[in-house]
This record gives sequence, structure tokens and C-alpha cells, in this order.
Amino acid sequence: MESNPPDLHNAYVARYAPGLGTKYARSNYRLAAILGAVCIVALVLCVMAQAGWMLYAFILLVLGGGVAVALSFARGAMRRWAADDGLAVAVSDAGIALPRVGLLPWHEVTSVKVHDHSLTPRAFSLAVSVLAQLQGTDSTMYVDVNVVDSDAILSRMSTQGGVPRAIDTNYKLTGFKGVWGQGMYEPTFQAATQVLVNEAERRGIPVVIDVPKNYEKYLPKTNE
Repeated sequence: MESNPPDLHNAYVARYAPGLGTKYARSNYRLAAILGAVCIVALVLCVMAQAGWMLYAFILLVLGGGVAVALSFARGAMRRWAADDGLAVAVSDAGIALPRVGLLPWHEVTSVKVHDHSLTPRAFSLAVSVLAQLQGTDSTMYVDVNVVDSDAILSRMSTQGGVPRAIDTNYKLTGFKGVWGQGMYEPTFQAATQVLVNEAERRGIPVVIDVPKNYEKYLPKTNE
């Protein structure tokens, strides 16, 4: 798939910051190495202490599982942040283009949902939040582009593995995820999605903006 198809040369194009794929891949490989080293040390100590099998199983499950997850994130970093020359989204009269997905013509798009929970505290711990930032897996800002038949679009793609899919409340695959806010600086996530929202609404395509109900609480204070 070309990174900038001919019918998108005149499109609004937003890209992720350069080098993010390599940056986050290295970060995850480092984490995997650290967890692997800790796992080996813990197993050696278990042998010396003649620990029971349950402790071995726990160490392998927690630390070994952590290594596997970090390696998976490392492999996925290049797919998320560097695919199609770091494309985040392209919007034109032809449709919406997402990296590794390609062009989604407007007549196939059924709705657009923008998720932005960047202004509010996480529902999980600070440690997990920081780790997500370091690993490049933060998901507080992204877009779901829902289509008529996501399986048919997937079948047209040359590389299908690892493409993030959008899921509705009934756990049905309805489209594709993209435009990850963590990697966007210029333009910002909000600026890029505003263009997408405007073009979708101009064509009568339903748009949902998913923000926390109390998001105003976290906006900067003004003197008004």
C-alpha cells in the first residue's frame, strides 16, 4: 500500500512525530530485558531457597508474561507509529485514509467517533499511566472510523495482521481505530480531528465526541 495514494495528494494530512516507532520499540525492548533479568534472578533465588512450584509458576506468569507483552508492544510500535511514513490520518473529498488500512471512501463510512479523555485523571494507577506513556500504548485519545463492512475492507488489504479494529457495545467489529493522540504534536490531535469531524458532518455522517462528562473541571482556569 502506498503511503500517500494519488487521490489523497490534495488531502489534509496529519502525521505522527518522526522517530516514534524506533523510540517506543527501544523502550519496550529495554523493559523486556529488565523484566527478563529480574525473572532469571528470581528463579535462581527460588532454586537456592528450594521454593515450591507455585512460586516458580507465579514468577513465570508475572515476569515472563511481562516480557512477552513488552516484546509484543515493541513489534507493534513500528506498525502504529511508522506505517505509511508516519501517517496519522488523511482527509479528502475521496474519503478518510488511515495507515495500513488505506482509503475509506465516504460512502462506506457510517460514523466517526472521537475519544478524548486526555483532560481527566486515569481510572487506573499512576504507575500504569506512566508506563503507557513510555511504551507508546496510551489510548486516551483516538478515533473510531466505522464502516459498512469492515471485514470486506480488511480483505482488500495486503497486510491484515495487527490492524486495530473498532468494536461496538455488542462486541461487533464495526470499523478501524486510528489517529492516536499520543504521537501527535503538530498538528495536535484536537486540530486534526476537528478537520475530520467537519468533513464528516458536512456529508451528513454521524459524529460522536466521547469526552468525560465532567471534563470542564480540568480545563485551564480563566480570569473571566
